[in-house]
Amino acid sequence: MKKIFVLIALLLLAQPLFALSASIQPPRFILRGEAPGTVGSSINVINPNNESVTIGTDIVGDIENMTVLSDNQFILESNETRTVNFTIDFVKEGNYTGEILFFFTPEEGQGAALSAQIAVLAEAGEAQDGVDGTTAEDNWVMTGALLVLAFVILALIYWGMRK
Repeated sequence: MKKIFVLIALLLLAQPLFALSASIQPPRFILRGEAPGTVGSSINVINPNNESVTIGTDIVGDIENMTVLSDNQFILESNETRTVNFTIDFVKEGNYTGEILFFFTPEEGQGAALSAQIAVLAEAGEAQDGVDGTTAEDNWVMTGALLVLAFVILALIYWGMRK
């Protein structure tokens, strides 16, 4: 009798479980660019559930104040996919990392969150003064080296003629 009472109590207290699914593609990015510059890409946000969900976003890490999203908050209907474009503007060279967080919130029940991890490798850009990619500073260094070499050759010739 006790076993039946415990079983009935457990069945009355048990709540139905609801599992929300969520998906983003791709989950990781390594983006390269020259500083100062802009890099960007896109993330597919997928709602595989049988109900609509509200999508919210947040950006964390080094890229937080450098990133612009095409959509910050939107509703995805059942089995709908939306592409969210993003750009990251950087001024200095260096490595920047961070995440774009996506919060999936149904009308009822628990939500889910996913993150896209992003690494930006910003390399120093060089000013392109010459057609061959050399800068004005490179040209002055080369000119100075040629003058020194010419002076040494003339000195050796003069020294050889004196003997």
